[in-house]
Amino acid sequence: MKRFNILLSIICLLIFGNANAQVCTPDTAIKQTGFYPAVLDTAEIDVTFQQILQIRVLKDTTIIIFGTQQKAYIDSIILTNIIGLPAGFTYQCYNATCRYVPDTTGCAVLNGKAKASDAGVYPLKLAVNIYGRLASGFKAVQPDTIRSLTLVVRGASATVIDFDATPFKIYPNPSNNGIIQLNTSPHLLPATFEWYSLDGQLLGQKHIIEPITTLDLDQTNQIMLFGRLKSDAGRDLWKGKIAVMKP
Repeated sequence: MKRFNILLSIICLLIFGNANAQVCTPDTAIKQTGFYPAVLDTAEIDVTFQQILQIRVLKDTTIIIFGTQQKAYIDSIILTNIIGLPAGFTYQCYNATCRYVPDTTGCAVLNGKAKASDAGVYPLKLAVNIYGRLASGFKAVQPDTIRSLTLVVRGASATVIDFDATPFKIYPNPSNNGIIQLNTSPHLLPATFEWYSLDGQLLGQKHIIEPITTLDLDQTNQIMLFGRLKSDAGRDLWKGKIAVMKP
């Protein structure tokens, strides 16, 4: 009987211990709200991909109640989905409910294996439910979508370039549904990327401080654009045309 009890204890430990094991460990050194890392690792074709995300929740935000913006103090945020992942990619939170609370750091893990057809740039949207309280004490919940991360799957045409050979590159060009990725050598940064209509009208600009930056050019309603990268001192670093593919 004693041997049976020991065996039963081992089985229970394996079952319940594994079920409660965390898939990642929150980084308690992070104190600023946001998602870390700012740039995800590049996924390779036919190679298992795993990326740990660290998530620090803000304390308050503005929500809309009955058509009016009001300040809300956040009790928790629940991650309900990561939209835009390639097929076969998924995520798992460090707790069963995917619940993140202010003044603490939580984490999640992205997993997957890319196929050759998955090569490209994937701007990710994090769908969340924000649970909060108004100053009056009224409790409210508001769904929101946060866009702050981009996953790159490296294909036959390298999406992460050799900076020594090519210090600046736009990928893909033509764009993928208006989405382009700027790959900029760190020694050129900080810099500003501008895009113009072919008749010379400035349509937008983006100050670049990271080597990988994603832009959505679909709202320009242009089929062909002229792009220019310039240093903060105003020196031209790159000029060229960008083809915008519509969804």
